[in-house]
Amino acid sequence: MNATYNEGMSNTVLHGRQKVAEPQPSSARRWLIVAAIVIVLLIVLTWTERSISENIADQGSVFGTFFQTFGEFPPVIVACSATLMIIAAVHRLLGEGSGLHKLALALFSILLALAGFLAVLDWAGQMMSYLRSWQDNAAKGLPIGQANNDSSSTEGWSNFAPGFFVAIIIFIVLAIVVVTLVNKLSEEQLAAVIIAGLVALCVVWAAHEINTGMKSTWGRFRPYEVAAGKGEFTTWLQINFPNGHRSFPSGHTEEGTMMAGIAILLLPFSKKAAKIMMWVGAIYGILMGLSRVLVAAHYPTDTVASFGLTFGLIAAGYVLIQRLQPRVDAFMAQRPRGGLAEDTQHPQPTH
Repeated sequence: MNATYNEGMSNTVLHGRQKVAEPQPSSARRWLIVAAIVIVLLIVLTWTERSISENIADQGSVFGTFFQTFGEFPPVIVACSATLMIIAAVHRLLGEGSGLHKLALALFSILLALAGFLAVLDWAGQMMSYLRSWQDNAAKGLPIGQANNDSSSTEGWSNFAPGFFVAIIIFIVLAIVVVTLVNKLSEEQLAAVIIAGLVALCVVWAAHEINTGMKSTWGRFRPYEVAAGKGEFTTWLQINFPNGHRSFPSGHTEEGTMMAGIAILLLPFSKKAAKIMMWVGAIYGILMGLSRVLVAAHYPTDTVASFGLTFGLIAAGYVLIQRLQPRVDAFMAQRPRGGLAEDTQHPQPTH
C-alpha cells in the first residue's frame, strides 16, 4: 500500500486481508467543531445581521471588490484539474490502443479537456466583466464594488479576448502541472487518481446545484437592494420563493470555499499537502464570505450558510476518499501488470 495514505493515520481495521486506514477521532472532532460554529453563527446572526450589515457594508470597499472580481476561481481550478487528472490517468492505464479503442480514448480526452477549458473560460469572462465594472465605476465616481449580481450582458471580441487568453494560459499551466504529477505515480496509484477526480467533480457540481437552487427558491433581497428601497429585509428563515433575487446563500462564498476541494485532488499525491489545503481553503472561504458582507452583496447568514454547506460537502468527500483509496490500492496491486490495457485490446472468450 502506498505510504501516502497512511500519514497521520493511527487506527486501522481489517478489510479482508488488507489493513484499511481509518481517520483519527481528532479529525472527526474538528469537523464537528466546524459544524457547531456554523450553527451557532446562524442562530446568533439571524437576529443581529441587519444592523451589522448597515454598519459595516460599503460598496466602495477595495477588499470586497477585489474578492468580488478575482476570487471565484477555485471551482474551475478543481474541475479543470480533475478532468486533466482523469485524462492523464486513463491514458496511462489503457494505453494508446488501436481502432475503435484509440478513437474512443481520443474522443473522451478531447471532450473532457474541452469541458475543463470551457469552465476556466467561463470564470475568466466573468472576472473580466467584474474588472470592467470596477474600472467604469471608478471613472464615473461610483462605488467601485457596485455591480448587478443577478444579470447578464452581451460582449464583442474586444471584451471577450482578454478572458479567452487568460483561460488559455491557466489551462496550459494546469495541464503541465497535472500531467507531470500523474506521470510520477506508479501504475497502481492511477485508479485512485481517477476516483479522486470523479469525487471532486461530483463535489463541485453538487455544491453549485445546491447553491443556485437555494438562491432561486429563497428569493432573498440583497443588502444593497434593501438599502435602496427595492425590497424588504427578511431573515434566512423566510422562504420568498422565486422572484429574481438571489442573496441566500452566497455564490461567491461557495466558490471561494471550494478552494478546500483541491484537497480531494491532492490525496493521491500527498495526504499532508491535502490536509494543509483543506484548511487553507477554509480560510479563503471565510475571507470571501467577509468580503461579500463588506461590499453589501450579502448578509452574514448568506455567507455562513454557504460556507457550511460547501465545506461540509467537501469534508464528506475528503473523508470518503480516505476510506476508499486504500481499498483501491489493494485492488490495483493484485491485478496483473498492464492488465487493463491488455484486457481492453484482447478480451478473453466468455465460453
